[in-house]
Amino acid sequence: MNRIKKAHITTLFLLLFFGGISFAQERGNEIKKILEQKSNFTPEQIQTVLALLDSADKKGLPVEFLINRVKEGIARKVNFQSIIKVINQKIEKLELADSLLKDCVEKGIKVKNINYARQVLGELLERGLSEDDFKDLSNLAVLRKMDLEELTKVSEVLVELMERRIPLGYAKEVIALALIKKMNVKRIEKTAKLFLEAKMMHIRPEEAKEMIVEGINKGRSFRRMRDNIEEIAVSEEIERRRKIGEERREISEELKERGWEEGERRRRGRER
Repeated sequence: MNRIKKAHITTLFLLLFFGGISFAQERGNEIKKILEQKSNFTPEQIQTVLALLDSADKKGLPVEFLINRVKEGIARKVNFQSIIKVINQKIEKLELADSLLKDCVEKGIKVKNINYARQVLGELLERGLSEDDFKDLSNLAVLRKMDLEELTKVSEVLVELMERRIPLGYAKEVIALALIKKMNVKRIEKTAKLFLEAKMMHIRPEEAKEMIVEGINKGRSFRRMRDNIEEIAVSEEIERRRKIGEERREISEELKERGWEEGERRRRGRER
């Protein structure tokens, strides 16, 4: 049974079980009207979308966030199958985010706005944050007595480094150490992003990690850590240019030698 057939059966089940679409009438009518007027979806497909939104609403998930994603898809002329896939993926991540947030509350982490936190964490999970990595950070957040807003900001820093192709292990090591050393969130963000500055200076991630870790352990300021990275970058650039110069000189000498040998062969040929 293919995915679309399953979606249709799910729709019929939801409609029979719940007796029709029941999430807030105004929101339901709004998205239904958009789907009818701006998409080429069949009535059955429209009901499938509405049923998914209704189900998410009953679970306490941020349905407005999902509605906005549907609107964006319709505006970009995305087909029905793709929209259903995206909505299902987002619901899955929001449900996981909800579970992780409940775990945070049980650990004693303060949550100011649970709906907003769920949405932000859901997006981070979609971007590649793993359940285990978030739990590791949340355990450190408990020790630091951080609230959820601070925890999600730190998690976002980790995700950004991952997206910029900084090895996960190196990024986690630096962020975990910064949390243990009781750095505030703003300083953690600046310190972790030294990886990106080092990358632009062509310093290997492993070398950058070692310098950042050393700087954190020795209590160096952000400016001092950045200066150290710049110093290493300059020295490595000087060494790189020196090697290039040596290679060019070797090539030049070889060419000169070959030129001399060729000249000698020509001279001998003329003498004959």
